[in-house]
Amino acid sequence: MKMWLAVLFCACLAGCSSESLSDYNIFGYKLGTRARPNIKTVRVPIFRNTTYFRDVEYELTQAIIKRIEGTTPYKVVNEGADAQLLGVIKLGTSHVAIQNELNEARWRDFTLYVEVSFVDCRTGQDYFLPVTLQPAMPTTPQPAPSPDVQAPPPTPPVLNVRPKVFAKQMPYAQEIGQSFAIAKQKVIDELAVSIVNAMDCPW
Repeated sequence: MKMWLAVLFCACLAGCSSESLSDYNIFGYKLGTRARPNIKTVRVPIFRNTTYFRDVEYELTQAIIKRIEGTTPYKVVNEGADAQLLGVIKLGTSHVAIQNELNEARWRDFTLYVEVSFVDCRTGQDYFLPVTLQPAMPTTPQPAPSPDVQAPPPTPPVLNVRPKVFAKQMPYAQEIGQSFAIAKQKVIDELAVSIVNAMDCPW
């Protein structure tokens, strides 16, 4: 009996689209896509780079855009986006972990620390921050604009709160054929995965 119920349940899921599945919950967990339903388009400006590792900001931004377009329903646009992903590469290190008897590096590791905000362009809400740190919405009614004057778009409130931090580290040893370029690319790819995964709604 349990087996037939499981088969029937799987058949029902197979006939449902991801949009319809997102309306259902099982034991408190959502089915289907976890993309935010109020976000359709995302702008991803080139991340700022405050480290001495050149061009890493372009490589990370491109990896994030590729990940968004390949694994999420969000569409990356240059203008008129519902939300934007803003990032700053705050720290990059290439540390010598192990040395030989001649003080030559045998084992190194490469690390990047990135601060990222996922901000709603309409409200200023940062989806990476807890609800208690979100900007307060105005409670007083606003006067209706004159029909002859076009009201300017609302300015998103600015929060003096540190963005969410993402960090990845990758070791490499040149004496066994592992290069800095390979370690850097792995760090960039893993950061892109973590940042894009964080854009979804929590379970």
